[in-house]
Amino acid sequence: KIFFVDPPQMFWYAGGILDLRRGVFVHRGHGEIDHGQFDAEERTGWATGCALFAPRRVFEDVGLLDESLGLYNEDVDYCLRAAQRGFPMVYVPRARVWHKVSASVGGGLSPRKLRWKWISLRRLLRRHLPSKAERGRALIRFLLAESPALLCHSVAVRSRKRSGFRNTGDTK
Repeated sequence: KIFFVDPPQMFWYAGGILDLRRGVFVHRGHGEIDHGQFDAEERTGWATGCALFAPRRVFEDVGLLDESLGLYNEDVDYCLRAAQRGFPMVYVPRARVWHKVSASVGGGLSPRKLRWKWISLRRLLRRHLPSKAERGRALIRFLLAESPALLCHSVAVRSRKRSGFRNTGDTK
């Protein structure tokens, strides 16, 4: 389970949903408060690089994360390559992490983050989808799915800032 640092009981990731051809790779539970709804250990579509752990033999067989993808989508690429070699991705809710999201790129909706996400997404799709038409459809679907999520995230962040919510354990 990966939570936002602020608020600390809100999910950032509780497993991944992945369908590259439809332009879908999202965090399950994102933005939800933890009430035990994601307490089962189970296979997942992809594991986020924020807290990706694997036995040494996986890295020996699959290799390392691809640095050319930068900060984004290198984990999705890695999971796709690992799955092609028969390694399952598993969500383990006993493991817990609190994540200061996008701190290294200036915040959740910084122009730097959005630029890197777009560049790495195009590289990821080029690598895993054979035709230009498939890649184009996936990019359009991704933008249609991601734009409302970015807008909702932006509104929620601004709302928390206006309300004075701080990571103190309260639930303002």
